[in-house]
Amino acid sequence: MARLLENFIRVEKPRGKLTSNLPNVFSAAMPQKGENLDDDVHAEFNLSIKYPLVDRSFRNFRRAAAGDNILNTVRPFIPSKLYFIYNGRYDFYLFPTERYRSAPVISRLQNPGLAFEWNIRGDHERIRFGWFHESNGQSIDNIFDYEAQRDELGSDREPKGDEFALAQVSRGWDYAQLRYELSKPDMILNSKSWWRYNVELRLFCDCQALWSSRREDDIFWKPVAEQPKIRDYDGLRVMMEYGLTDNLLFRGEFKTGISDLDSLAHFGGRISLGYLAKRTRFSLFYFNGYGKEPSTYHLRTRYAGIGLELR
Repeated sequence: MARLLENFIRVEKPRGKLTSNLPNVFSAAMPQKGENLDDDVHAEFNLSIKYPLVDRSFRNFRRAAAGDNILNTVRPFIPSKLYFIYNGRYDFYLFPTERYRSAPVISRLQNPGLAFEWNIRGDHERIRFGWFHESNGQSIDNIFDYEAQRDELGSDREPKGDEFALAQVSRGWDYAQLRYELSKPDMILNSKSWWRYNVELRLFCDCQALWSSRREDDIFWKPVAEQPKIRDYDGLRVMMEYGLTDNLLFRGEFKTGISDLDSLAHFGGRISLGYLAKRTRFSLFYFNGYGKEPSTYHLRTRYAGIGLELR
């Protein structure tokens, strides 16, 4: 028993490689004019990584537990890995616009977390359970600052408007994640007949940053009949990928709310086609849904773009 614990708590040497969690995409985004939210043409940077904090110790623990009659009963519950995960999204306004000057880079999403992952059948079937913080890294949390930003004059001497102020509204919450993933074994990404999908459930709490403060998802800048909540627009997510040819990959990402049956009407998502040219993958995408970023979780947004995808 002492040797078993020694193997588990031993400081690991190499823990593994830094890999992509979601596709990393550098793209040009072209917002579609709509009734809810307008924006300017800009560049987007979607950064997503995962790093195994614990890997070898779990393998040693499972190996040692297999030879112990008592511990062997808990062996199926021992995780395969403990990951640190970070997903970030940034908008880069390359060209001067009526709202933005000096080509600013604006934080849209900050999404770090820790997650345990279990390999059920090799690497092609997995279950993940984790705790994540999600926010947009902004600062406006009162109506006075909101109105000051909304009424600020742009280069055309007109007020920059609600879209400009809304992007700076502070949003944040924590959630527990439960995700199941299945992919075709012994196949290469982007090859013909490749497929992968996952189903993810997010349970939001009235807290953020490990309970240091309350969830920020209220509308405070105008009167509303009923305050929306993030779980009205998010909570159930589905992703699917299919290799259409050896060079063409289809990816669909969809989500909806889970608070009640009415929240199912908030369905939306993003579809993309990735084309592999030698070692470079180009991606063409279209988004129509709620929550392009936390500040606009309650508004439907439409935009399209083209970019370079890295995994």
